[in-house]
Amino acid sequence: MQLFSNLFIACLALLTDVFEKLNELNISLQGRGKWVFELQTSIRAFVNKLAISITRAKTGDFGLFPHDKEVLATTDSEMSFPSVKQDLVQ
Repeated sequence: MQLFSNLFIACLALLTDVFEKLNELNISLQGRGKWVFELQTSIRAFVNKLAISITRAKTGDFGLFPHDKEVLATTDSEMSFPSVKQDLVQ
């Protein structure tokens, strides 16, 4: 018996990657002596990288999501990968 579906595991891995990046952004925004322009640049860069990552994921390139890439690579080959990838990027 399988406790979680492959889609759930893949979505959880994707969320792990996204929240890992959000945590890195959060840490980079903290501290004294930061200028508003630096913070704004960091946030814009994050948003742009996320948009690029989503675009690349829609074409099947999950390279910027290492946990998700690993899950999709090790999941049962009988699983319909195009369907799962489509569900993940929506």
